[in-house]
Amino acid sequence: MNPIQLYQNAYKGLSKNMWLLSLIMFINRSGTMVVAFASIYCTAYLQYSKTKAGVIVACYGLGAIAGAYLGGKLTDVFGAKKIQLAALFFSGLLFIAISFVTNFYYLGFSFFVLAMVNESFRPANAASVLANSTPENRTRSFALIRLAMNLGWSIGTALGGWFIDFNYHLLFWVDGATSLFAAIVLYNIALKTVVEKETNKLGDLTIPIKPLHNKPFMYFILGCLVFTFCFFQLFVTLPLFYKEALQLTGVFIGTLLASNGIIIALCEMVIIKIVEPQYSKKIIITIGCILIAVFFLLSATYQFTNIYANAILGMCIVTFGEMLTLPFMNSYYVTMATPANVGAYSGIYMMSWSIGQIAVSLIGLSLLDNIGFTNYWVLCGLLCFVPAMVFYKIIKK
Repeated sequence: MNPIQLYQNAYKGLSKNMWLLSLIMFINRSGTMVVAFASIYCTAYLQYSKTKAGVIVACYGLGAIAGAYLGGKLTDVFGAKKIQLAALFFSGLLFIAISFVTNFYYLGFSFFVLAMVNESFRPANAASVLANSTPENRTRSFALIRLAMNLGWSIGTALGGWFIDFNYHLLFWVDGATSLFAAIVLYNIALKTVVEKETNKLGDLTIPIKPLHNKPFMYFILGCLVFTFCFFQLFVTLPLFYKEALQLTGVFIGTLLASNGIIIALCEMVIIKIVEPQYSKKIIITIGCILIAVFFLLSATYQFTNIYANAILGMCIVTFGEMLTLPFMNSYYVTMATPANVGAYSGIYMMSWSIGQIAVSLIGLSLLDNIGFTNYWVLCGLLCFVPAMVFYKIIKK
């Protein structure tokens, strides 16, 4: 099979609504830069210490927990489209307003509220993906959303890297504008909201089980908590590592972070199309976790290698690890939900990500101050083997 046919087959069978949802995600994520550069914004522009910067990012994480929980609950009550619209519209206004906040305490509260509103979008979006996909193309549907997200991320981080060398306030204004524009596009499309009854390998989806009573799901979430602590290093501590330890410019940092999204956009759908029929999710996700561990261990050797080669190689490795974990984790957890409570399951899954972000911000940055980058990356690399073992044991073939 030639490469053109391979790409065509990777995208075949996806619904029109999935393409529209991915368009909305692309528009929204094209302005993604505030969260990615929050630690640099707080330390370089506002002159906060790393600990204070960690508190600000943690406030966003706390708000994200509340937003994921409320978003999941409200999605099951009001529907996915309404919650996504509200999240996009009000977060757009908040992004712009926060650009005027400089007081440490007000900024922390503002980031909490922003996250609560902004992150309520995610469980609602997951519910829309579930309703507008089939069991056969669900992993690829989630991957299409991630493709759009990462294309947008590539644009957003590349622009953000330029903005921090020019004007930090543009981070907030562009992020707000893209959220508002995405809300306008979403308002004008019709989404399927009802999930057809389907039975999958994990059981009958017509039998509702509350997420907290679902033991396999909760074990899966425990693995996610450790995994997200490791994964969020890419957004919280890695930019600081590039800026402080490697002395890279803002433009190079933005370009390097953007390459993550470009690689995902070019390769993820094809990789899923190739590996999903041949290997179980447990094998794929476990290998992905190990690749991310290799990335951290490689980063710990930066003082012995060419810093540019190390940074580029490391970004390639962690990106492939990401492609083998996130889309398959997304398509796995929704199989344990029912149409009536998919929002609740999505909310708890998203909460695990928010908790990981808080842990990095409060524990990670403080620990980094005490042990330095080299020891910190070794610790993160070893931690990655924990979710690898959990997922390998919990996820069924």
